Amino acid sequence: MSTDQEPRPPWRHSIRLQMVVAFSLVFCLVLAAIQLALLYGIPFTGFKGSVRSTISHEFEMLGSVADSRKQLIQNWLKGRRNNARVVAEIPTVKTDELRRDPMVRQQVSHWLEQLRATYQLESVRIIVPQTGRPVAAAQAPDYTGSELSQAQLNLAAAPGMDESLHLIPTPDQSSARLHIIRQVGQELTDDGSPLLLVEIECDLDILLKPELAEHDHGMLGKSGEILLVDAAGQFLTTPRYDLSAGTPVLPLQTVNRSKHVKLAVTGGEGALTTADYRGVPVLAAYRHIQITPEVAWGLLVEKDRSEVLAPIKYQRRTYLLLGMAGLLVTILLTILIAHRISRPLRSMVTVSRSISNGELGARAALAGQAEVVELAGSFNLMLDQLQQWHNELDQRVQERTAQLSSAIQELQREVTERTRAEELLHEKTIQLEEEIGERQKAQEALEQLNTTLEERIRQAIAELRTKDDLLIHQNRLAAMGELLTSIAHQWRQPLNNIAICIQTLQFLHQHQELTEEELNQQIETVMDLLTYMSHTIDDFRKFFREDREAQEFVLREVVERSLNLIRAALASSDIQVTVEGDESVRAVGHPNEYSHALMNILHNARDILLERKVSNPRIRIAIKSEEGHTVVTVQDNGGGIPDAILPQIFDPYFTTKGPAVGTGIGLYMARTLIERNMGGRLTARNVNGGAEFRVEL
Repeated sequence: MSTDQEPRPPWRHSIRLQMVVAFSLVFCLVLAAIQLALLYGIPFTGFKGSVRSTISHEFEMLGSVADSRKQLIQNWLKGRRNNARVVAEIPTVKTDELRRDPMVRQQVSHWLEQLRATYQLESVRIIVPQTGRPVAAAQAPDYTGSELSQAQLNLAAAPGMDESLHLIPTPDQSSARLHIIRQVGQELTDDGSPLLLVEIECDLDILLKPELAEHDHGMLGKSGEILLVDAAGQFLTTPRYDLSAGTPVLPLQTVNRSKHVKLAVTGGEGALTTADYRGVPVLAAYRHIQITPEVAWGLLVEKDRSEVLAPIKYQRRTYLLLGMAGLLVTILLTILIAHRISRPLRSMVTVSRSISNGELGARAALAGQAEVVELAGSFNLMLDQLQQWHNELDQRVQERTAQLSSAIQELQREVTERTRAEELLHEKTIQLEEEIGERQKAQEALEQLNTTLEERIRQAIAELRTKDDLLIHQNRLAAMGELLTSIAHQWRQPLNNIAICIQTLQFLHQHQELTEEELNQQIETVMDLLTYMSHTIDDFRKFFREDREAQEFVLREVVERSLNLIRAALASSDIQVTVEGDESVRAVGHPNEYSHALMNILHNARDILLERKVSNPRIRIAIKSEEGHTVVTVQDNGGGIPDAILPQIFDPYFTTKGPAVGTGIGLYMARTLIERNMGGRLTARNVNGGAEFRVEL
C-alpha cells in the first residue's frame, strides 16, 4: 500500500468557491430583480415602477399643457376673426365716403390703429380687391411688409369667399405671418364680389409664441417647447433648437416629419414617445386644431426623454452603489460560512484517500457537530457495505461467466436465423423488380394520358375563347342599346329646333313675310342641325366597325368620339366630364375596341355616381405618355370601390348592382379587349374619394 498523500485540489475547484459564487450570483439576481421591479414595474400587476409612473405623469402634464394651449389658440384666432368681421360690418366702410372723403379715411385709420395697438397686430388694412392698394391702414412702427400675391387677392375676393386665411413668411424668412381677410359689401353687388377687403396681419412668433410659453411654471423643464405646424407639417413658429445638422429652422419652409406631427395634422390627439425634428427622443403630446373646414394646424408639446428620466438615472446609480456594497458583505460572510462547513469535510477527504490506497479498515472519527457526526456514521456504514459488496462481487463474477457462455450459444443460433432471413430478402428483391417493371408500364400509360390531356386542354381553351367572343358580342349589343338611348337624347334638341324652323317658315309664308334672307337663314340652320345629326350617326357606325388589323390612332380623337356617343346621357344626369392631355399622344391597337372598353368604364362610373346619388358628380379623363407607354386614366368622385371587392371587379358576371341593372361583364370585357386583344394593361384603384381606372398600352 502506498502511503503518499495526493495533492490537495486548487481552491478554485473547492466547494467554498462554489458557495461564494452561488451566494453572490443569487444576491445579484435578487438585487437586479428588485431594481428592475422598482424601475420598470411588475408585469400583470398594478405596480408600474418609477419609469412608467414618471412617463405616465409626464404624459398627463404634457396633455394638460396641450389642452390649455389649444384652447388659448382657438380663443385667440376667434378673437382676431371677430375683429375682422367687426371692421367689415362698420357702415362707413361699406359706403363710397371712405374712398372719397379724406376725413373719413383718417377717422377709420385712427380707429384701425387703436385696434392694432390693442392686440399688438402687425397691420390692419382696408384694401381694394383688384390691386391690393390700401384705402385705410394702420401699421406697426417697424412693419416690414408681407404682401399678398395677386392669386391670393383673387382667391380672397372670389364670390362666396366671405373669409380666408393665408400664411406668408416675412421678407427675412425669420417668422410666419397670418393674414385674416374679410370681404366687405359683397351683399351690395349683383355678382357677389366684394367692394373692399379687410386684412388683419399678425406675426405668429411675436403674438402666439409668447402666449404659448407663458404660465408654464417650469412644467416643461429646460428642454421642453411648444410648436405649431400647418397641415403640410411646416413650422409656423420658430423652435428652440436647430435641426440635427445645425441647419436653422425656417417657418413655412422647413417640414417637421416626426410621427406625432403626422398624427396631429390628420386629426389625431394623444401622447407618445418618439423622435422630434432633431432626431432626439422626446415625450410629446399632440393636438389637432381645426380653424376652418379648409385650414387645420397641429399643436405639439415636447420634452426631452433624457430630462424626464434624469431622476431615474440618479436613482439607478444609487441602487448600483448600494448593491455593490451589499455584494461585498455577502462575499465576506459566505467565505466565513464556507470555511466552517468545509473543515469537517476535509477530514472526510483524508479518510477517503486512505481507503483508495487499500486501507479498507480506515474509519472516520465520530466527532464534531451533529450533522458531521451523522455524516461520518453514514460514511463508516458505507464502508462496511462496501466490504460486504466486495465479497458478493466475486460470487457474481462466477455466475456472470456461466451466463456469458449461454449467451454465446444463443448468438450463434441468431446468426443462423439471419442467414435464412437474407435468403428470404433476396426472393423479395426479385418480386420488387417485377413490380417496378409493372410500374414502368403504368408510367407509359400515364404519359399517353397526359398527351391526350393536352389536346383536351387546347379544346377547352378554344371553347373559352369562343365564349369570350360571344360575351364581347353580347356586350356590343348592350352598348348599342345604351348608345341608341344616348343618340335619342342628342337628337331630341336638334329635332325640336328643326321643327321650330319649319313652323317659322310656315308662319312667315302664311303671313307673306318670308323674305329670301330669312329663308336662307332658316335653311342654313336646318342644314347645320342635320350635319350634326349625321356626324352622330358616323360616330355610331365607326364604334361598331370591326378593326381587322392593329393601326396607329390618336388617343384624344378616340376619347372624344366615345364621349360624343354618350355625352347627352351624361349631361341628362348632370355629370360633368373633363378631358385633359396632349392631343398628339398616339397608340397602336384597335381603336374601336379601345373605344368599346373606354365606354364600358364610363358607363360603370356613371352607374356608380347615379346609384350613390353623388352631389356635383364628376368624371375626369387624363391622357398622357409615361416611359414609352400611352396612359388614359378615368377618375370619378363616387366614393371609391370597397377594398373587399376591389380584386373581383374584373371577374366575369361579378356585379354589385343586382340582376335588374348589371350583368357583370362590362369591366371583364374591357380588360379582355385591352389585355388580350391589344396586349395592354387595365387596373383600378381608389384615389381622392373616388375610383381611378388606368388603361396602359
